[in-house]
Amino acid sequence: CEVRESKSSTTNKLVRKSFTKQRNPPKQTPNVAVRKMVSSLKCSCPLLERGCEWLGTLKDLETHLDTCDYVGDKCKLGCGVVLQRNELKVHEEEKCSQHIVKCEHCSKEFIFGVLTVHTEKCPKMQVSCELKCGKIVCREDMPQHLKQDCGLVEERCGLGCGRKLARGGRKIHVTDI
Repeated sequence: CEVRESKSSTTNKLVRKSFTKQRNPPKQTPNVAVRKMVSSLKCSCPLLERGCEWLGTLKDLETHLDTCDYVGDKCKLGCGVVLQRNELKVHEEEKCSQHIVKCEHCSKEFIFGVLTVHTEKCPKMQVSCELKCGKIVCREDMPQHLKQDCGLVEERCGLGCGRKLARGGRKIHVTDI
Protein backbone atom coordinates (compact mmCIF):
# COMPACT_ATOMS: atom_id res chain seq x y z
CA CYS A 1 0.00 0.00 0.00
CA GLU A 2 1.40 3.35 -0.96
CA VAL A 3 0.87 6.67 0.83
CA ARG A 4 0.57 9.56 -1.61
CA GLU A 5 1.31 13.15 -0.86
CA SER A 6 -1.81 15.18 -0.98
CA LYS A 7 -2.41 18.93 -0.84
CA SER A 8 -5.03 18.43 1.76
CA SER A 9 -3.78 17.40 5.20
CA THR A 10 -7.21 15.90 5.92
CA THR A 11 -6.88 13.59 2.95
CA ASN A 12 -3.38 12.68 4.09
CA LYS A 13 -4.68 11.72 7.54
CA LEU A 14 -7.42 9.56 6.03
CA VAL A 15 -4.94 7.74 3.79
CA ARG A 16 -2.60 7.13 6.73
CA LYS A 17 -5.47 5.92 8.92
CA SER A 18 -6.56 3.51 6.20
CA PHE A 19 -2.98 2.24 5.79
CA THR A 20 -2.63 1.68 9.57
CA LYS A 21 -5.89 -0.30 9.71
CA GLN A 22 -4.67 -2.60 6.97
CA ARG A 23 -1.42 -3.35 8.83
CA ASN A 24 -3.10 -3.88 12.22
CA PRO A 25 -6.44 -5.59 11.67
CA PRO A 26 -8.87 -5.46 14.59
CA LYS A 27 -8.45 -8.22 17.20
CA GLN A 28 -10.85 -11.07 16.67
CA THR A 29 -12.94 -12.26 19.57
CA PRO A 30 -13.76 -15.95 19.80
CA ASN A 31 -17.30 -16.92 19.03
CA VAL A 32 -18.29 -18.81 22.18
CA ALA A 33 -21.44 -20.25 20.66
CA VAL A 34 -19.56 -21.73 17.68
CA ARG A 35 -16.84 -23.08 19.98
CA LYS A 36 -19.43 -24.84 22.19
CA MET A 37 -21.16 -26.27 19.15
CA VAL A 38 -17.90 -27.65 17.68
CA SER A 39 -16.71 -29.08 21.00
CA SER A 40 -19.98 -30.96 21.46
CA LEU A 41 -19.70 -32.71 18.08
CA LYS A 42 -19.61 -36.52 18.36
CA CYS A 43 -16.44 -38.29 17.33
CA SER A 44 -14.66 -41.61 17.70
CA CYS A 45 -11.09 -42.18 18.83
CA PRO A 46 -8.59 -41.57 16.02
CA LEU A 47 -7.12 -44.98 16.94
CA LEU A 48 -10.28 -46.82 15.90
CA GLU A 49 -8.30 -48.81 13.31
CA ARG A 50 -6.07 -50.14 16.13
CA GLY A 51 -9.15 -51.33 18.01
CA CYS A 52 -10.24 -48.47 20.27
CA GLU A 53 -14.02 -48.32 20.44
CA TRP A 54 -14.31 -45.03 22.37
CA LEU A 55 -17.07 -42.65 21.27
CA GLY A 56 -17.51 -39.19 22.73
CA THR A 57 -17.37 -35.48 22.05
CA LEU A 58 -14.51 -33.44 20.67
CA LYS A 59 -14.10 -31.68 24.02
CA ASP A 60 -13.54 -35.09 25.75
CA LEU A 61 -11.16 -36.43 23.09
CA GLU A 62 -7.98 -35.00 24.63
CA THR A 63 -8.82 -36.48 28.04
CA HIS A 64 -9.55 -39.83 26.40
CA LEU A 65 -6.22 -39.83 24.55
CA ASP A 66 -4.38 -39.32 27.86
CA THR A 67 -5.63 -42.75 28.99
CA CYS A 68 -6.39 -44.58 25.72
CA ASP A 69 -4.83 -48.08 25.71
CA TYR A 70 -4.17 -47.85 21.98
CA VAL A 71 -1.85 -44.81 22.12
CA GLY A 72 1.79 -45.69 21.51
CA ASP A 73 4.16 -45.16 24.43
CA LYS A 74 7.87 -45.79 24.85
CA CYS A 75 8.99 -48.53 27.24
CA LYS A 76 9.85 -46.94 30.60
CA LEU A 77 12.72 -49.38 31.17
CA GLY A 78 14.79 -47.88 28.37
CA CYS A 79 14.88 -50.58 25.70
CA GLY A 80 13.50 -48.11 23.12
CA VAL A 81 10.46 -50.13 22.08
CA VAL A 82 7.23 -48.22 21.39
CA LEU A 83 4.05 -50.22 21.99
CA GLN A 84 0.39 -49.57 22.58
CA ARG A 85 -0.34 -48.91 26.27
CA ASN A 86 -2.42 -52.10 26.48
CA GLU A 87 0.68 -54.13 25.46
CA LEU A 88 3.27 -52.13 27.39
CA LYS A 89 2.58 -53.55 30.87
CA VAL A 90 3.18 -57.16 29.77
CA HIS A 91 6.24 -56.05 27.83
CA GLU A 92 7.76 -54.21 30.80
CA GLU A 93 7.02 -56.99 33.30
CA GLU A 94 7.86 -60.06 31.22
CA LYS A 95 9.38 -59.48 27.79
CA CYS A 96 11.62 -56.40 27.95
CA SER A 97 15.33 -57.18 27.91
CA GLN A 98 15.69 -54.52 30.62
CA HIS A 99 13.11 -55.82 33.12
CA ILE A 100 14.30 -56.90 36.58
CA VAL A 101 14.21 -60.58 37.54
CA LYS A 102 15.44 -62.55 40.53
CA CYS A 103 17.90 -65.39 40.16
CA GLU A 104 16.06 -68.53 41.24
CA HIS A 105 19.22 -69.84 42.90
CA CYS A 106 20.60 -66.89 44.91
CA SER A 107 17.64 -64.45 44.83
CA LYS A 108 19.78 -61.52 43.63
CA GLU A 109 18.09 -59.16 41.18
CA PHE A 110 19.39 -58.66 37.66
CA ILE A 111 18.35 -57.08 34.37
CA PHE A 112 16.75 -59.89 32.36
CA GLY A 113 19.36 -59.70 29.61
CA VAL A 114 22.16 -60.24 32.16
CA LEU A 115 20.53 -63.14 34.03
CA THR A 116 21.75 -65.78 31.58
CA VAL A 117 25.35 -64.67 32.06
CA HIS A 118 24.88 -64.67 35.85
CA THR A 119 23.27 -68.12 35.87
CA GLU A 120 26.34 -69.59 34.17
CA LYS A 121 28.41 -68.43 37.16
CA CYS A 122 25.88 -68.26 40.03
CA PRO A 123 27.56 -69.72 43.13
CA LYS A 124 24.24 -71.03 44.50
CA MET A 125 23.27 -72.96 41.35
CA GLN A 126 23.16 -76.74 41.73
CA VAL A 127 25.61 -78.43 39.34
CA SER A 128 26.78 -81.98 38.69
CA CYS A 129 30.19 -82.97 39.95
CA GLU A 130 32.94 -81.98 37.54
CA LEU A 131 34.36 -85.52 37.73
CA LYS A 132 30.91 -87.03 37.11
CA CYS A 133 30.67 -88.95 40.38
CA GLY A 134 26.90 -88.47 40.26
CA LYS A 135 26.62 -85.97 43.13
CA ILE A 136 24.92 -82.61 42.68
CA VAL A 137 26.32 -79.73 44.73
CA CYS A 138 26.17 -75.92 44.81
CA ARG A 139 28.72 -74.43 42.46
CA GLU A 140 30.36 -72.63 45.40
CA ASP A 141 30.74 -75.97 47.24
CA MET A 142 32.43 -77.75 44.32
CA PRO A 143 36.02 -77.15 45.54
CA GLN A 144 35.12 -78.56 48.96
CA HIS A 145 33.37 -81.55 47.34
CA LEU A 146 36.41 -82.31 45.21
CA LYS A 147 38.79 -81.86 48.13
CA GLN A 148 36.97 -84.06 50.62
CA ASP A 149 33.95 -85.94 49.30
CA CYS A 150 34.24 -86.92 45.64
CA GLY A 151 35.06 -90.61 45.27
CA LEU A 152 36.58 -90.08 41.82
CA VAL A 153 39.43 -87.76 42.85
CA GLU A 154 42.74 -89.54 42.29
CA GLU A 155 45.13 -89.89 45.20
CA ARG A 156 48.43 -91.70 45.61
CA CYS A 157 48.48 -94.75 47.76
CA GLY A 158 49.68 -93.75 51.21
CA LEU A 159 51.28 -97.12 51.90
CA GLY A 160 54.27 -96.58 49.66
CA CYS A 161 53.36 -98.37 46.41
CA GLY A 162 52.90 -95.00 44.64
CA ARG A 163 49.84 -96.07 42.67
CA LYS A 164 47.23 -93.40 41.75
CA LEU A 165 43.81 -94.50 42.83
CA ALA A 166 40.34 -92.98 42.93
CA ARG A 167 39.50 -91.91 46.48
CA GLY A 168 36.68 -94.46 46.55
CA GLY A 169 38.96 -97.30 45.40
CA ARG A 170 41.68 -96.57 47.93
CA LYS A 171 39.98 -98.52 50.71
CA ILE A 172 39.79 -101.63 48.53
CA HIS A 173 43.44 -101.20 47.51
CA VAL A 174 44.59 -100.86 51.11
CA THR A 175 42.80 -104.06 52.12
CA ASP A 176 44.30 -105.88 49.15
CA ILE A 177 47.86 -105.09 50.18
